[in-house]
Amino acid sequence: MSKRGLALPFAMFFTGLIFCLCTVMATEAITNLRLTALESEQLRLAAQARGAVARAVYRMNRQAGWEGLHYDLPSAEEDREDGSVLRCWAEVDPTHSHIFHIHARADQQGTQFQLASATVRRGPDVSGTVYAQVPGYSNGANAIDTAFALRGGLWQPTPAAVAYYYQGGALRSRNAPPRSIAGGCADPEGNLYMVLHPLWDELVNNPLTHGLMVRILDQSTEHAGIWQVYDLAHALANINLDLPGPRPAIVRVDSQGVTHPLPEIPGFRLNAQGEVERGGNMLGLITQPSCDGRQLFFNNLRFGGDLIYRINLTEASPAWSAIGPPPRGLLYDSQMQLAGGQGPAPLLGSVTQDQHGNMFALYGDWAEGRPPYSGLFRWNEADGWHSLPPPPRTYYGPTGQLITEPGMADSFCFLRSAPGGELFGMWFPELDNGQILKYSGGVWNPVRPPLDGSPNSLDVDAEGNLLLKYPQPGQPDALFRVRGNDAERLPPVPNSYRVRDTGELVEGTGQAQTVNGLAGGGIRRGSGTRFFPVADY
Repeated sequence: MSKRGLALPFAMFFTGLIFCLCTVMATEAITNLRLTALESEQLRLAAQARGAVARAVYRMNRQAGWEGLHYDLPSAEEDREDGSVLRCWAEVDPTHSHIFHIHARADQQGTQFQLASATVRRGPDVSGTVYAQVPGYSNGANAIDTAFALRGGLWQPTPAAVAYYYQGGALRSRNAPPRSIAGGCADPEGNLYMVLHPLWDELVNNPLTHGLMVRILDQSTEHAGIWQVYDLAHALANINLDLPGPRPAIVRVDSQGVTHPLPEIPGFRLNAQGEVERGGNMLGLITQPSCDGRQLFFNNLRFGGDLIYRINLTEASPAWSAIGPPPRGLLYDSQMQLAGGQGPAPLLGSVTQDQHGNMFALYGDWAEGRPPYSGLFRWNEADGWHSLPPPPRTYYGPTGQLITEPGMADSFCFLRSAPGGELFGMWFPELDNGQILKYSGGVWNPVRPPLDGSPNSLDVDAEGNLLLKYPQPGQPDALFRVRGNDAERLPPVPNSYRVRDTGELVEGTGQAQTVNGLAGGGIRRGSGTRFFPVADY
């Protein structure tokens, strides 16, 4: 066969091959266009569903009773432009009546649909406030502890409190601001609560005792575990003996700057049967007060058994009572084995409460030569003490990876509750690595830290935002407000202070290198309620 005779079949073969390739390419392009159109449609429907959820939350905050009209009953609204239909409804959480789950479904003519949902909680209509305290000793002997509130992105000094104390059963005043504030907290109503302890005031403001205390604490806690630190705190608490002289007081400073002393704190103790009984003066130290505007709790670390003091501020004549510890046998070791044994849990680590009558506490036990025990508990008036699930050893590694180890996060501290009932705490996989856990819906989950290292202060404001303070050697503390997965770095606190005896404010230069922790509170925006987004539930 001649070369000319072979040319025609080859030409026809390559023509057919090119035609097939073009057909495949055209088919692939059409398929991709259809998939792109489908994905575009799904994205549009998903955006409509998310928009419907956002509108539902908006309506819940502006149309009283909206959620009551839409319990498990989808409401339809027609989108006339493209024919899609949006349906949105609310479901009450089966275990928490203040929690609502909002759902939306976007349908496109019955062929496609997309879902969206969000969780909100109902609470008082408040905005969160952050408080910080600049220690007086950082500005010389003439300076006193000075509190600041973050408003509009700026730190503003709060009004100076009046230094009240009790002596011989009578309320007395120094007619001057307190030099040192032994502890404090805030509530959602714009009030600050301060622990004024005359003995603490003398120890902190005496250069000899202050320097000695700092050296002892630094040396004793350098390589100590959490419960060893609590044990040391009890040793310091025993300094406060039942001696004649001024007794501590807790005061409330309202939003107008007026100081209101709370009733005198009586003495309670545990008897031989482990029951709380009244007797003598209050001994030991007051630590970690917590207030929701209705009830105030604080830790009383003392020899012979730690107690939780409680006062109902809504009563016509508020009076103090005390709550004894849960059984020691309900504590766990790091491998989640129960401690067993008899008697009350000996060491009280932390106390907090939500806005639904629940109080939460961290207890532990430590002795040289054996592993520590600890446990988290919930208490309320009706049911008493109940154990919470042990927190897991879950945390974020240095590169952001999630790490889970066997056993329990036993080095737990800084327990704080959000208004909606979520519980936050910190634990230490290593001494210089503080990690945050959140308890919500019966499950513990890690919270991604905004900074490497260990925060030395943790609190929650009235909107449920997490507040953290990280020490930064040689520069101001790093302060953060965490909303869900978003962390906002707060501005440093100014290095201003009030003067001893007069309370006059001195505008310092630069920024305070350290603050005595952050406190979360709030202030009323209205008399009603509001629905707040919950990041995870």
